[in-house]
Amino acid sequence: YPQTDNYRDPQRTCNSSACAMCLEYFKPGTLKGVQGDNAYIQKVFAIGDTTDHNVQTRVLSGYGIDSKFSYDLSFSDLDSEIINKRPVVIGILHRGSLSNPVGGHMVVVIGKTSSGDYVCNDPYGSLNDDYTGPVINGNNVVYKKSVLEKRWTIDGPKSGWGRIFSSKK
Repeated sequence: YPQTDNYRDPQRTCNSSACAMCLEYFKPGTLKGVQGDNAYIQKVFAIGDTTDHNVQTRVLSGYGIDSKFSYDLSFSDLDSEIINKRPVVIGILHRGSLSNPVGGHMVVVIGKTSSGDYVCNDPYGSLNDDYTGPVINGNNVVYKKSVLEKRWTIDGPKSGWGRIFSSKK
């Protein structure tokens, strides 16, 4: 789901759009119809804010999806989830240079390439083109591990922010 078409706060609803993508992965058709992730986003704003990870956990739980937000994830955690066919919502610093990354953005990691880079669904477009291209560029976009090391695990190997799902596909 692109966040750019969200009915409210399209510049800051990446977390909700990312979680809605995962909801649809685990329970296909749940958000079917014209509303798409807006139905999910309405539930988020009914109880809190899109940037509140506890609110996301509560909304997902209401749909029957168990998840936990952590601040100490590593690439081995990502790899384990991918092997177990579970997406991971991660928080990256999506602006600025690799030597001085800034910002805050949530993307969904859905796979890994044979060269060790990560396949993502980015609700705002593509980090690779500095989000200047169409939002569709975020579908199945490959982000280099070396880039994610600078934008996701900024404070060391086990410092990644992200949502792990207990649900099975």
